[in-house]
Amino acid sequence: MYKKLESKEDILQEAIELVKTAGFKELNIRGLASQCNVSVGTIYNYFPSKQELLVETVEMIWRRVFHNQVCDYEKSNFLQVLNWLETCLRNGAKEFPDFLSKHNQYFSGKEIPAGRKQMSEYFMHMQRGILSTLESEKTLCKTLETHNIGKKDFIDYVIWSLVDCITNNRKTDILIKMIETMN
Repeated sequence: MYKKLESKEDILQEAIELVKTAGFKELNIRGLASQCNVSVGTIYNYFPSKQELLVETVEMIWRRVFHNQVCDYEKSNFLQVLNWLETCLRNGAKEFPDFLSKHNQYFSGKEIPAGRKQMSEYFMHMQRGILSTLESEKTLCKTLETHNIGKKDFIDYVIWSLVDCITNNRKTDILIKMIETMN
């Protein structure tokens, strides 16, 4: 007999657990139905396609990575915000080991634009918060201006440098020291 799940969120939580224990490559409609101990039809009632299942699961993982710790951009300086970002990304990488490095590989064919759009939305949200903090750092902004480096380009570089360090299990000390010398 199949158990009745209470909500779509319950199924998404099971999808996240499946990703944590078996990896993203194992996330599919049949595997999730088995994990939830429900019929395949039940999963299709909530997720009409594998693409929708993947996209919503990835969105829940992004939320989990960034919303477990709240950052008060208005009360933090630029380095504190970067520390928050690094902590979120490192914790997320521990919980979901290959999520950052293989995010786009989880999607195939028609799923790729949806996956990229979702990742882009999360990074744009972060970028806006970090930009507001950066703009309060007058010395750093002046240094960027002097060297003709756009604030958004600088933030993109810093975010992707952090992601690269974390996915490749490297320290971020050099990046932080470079920023400190600019400020």
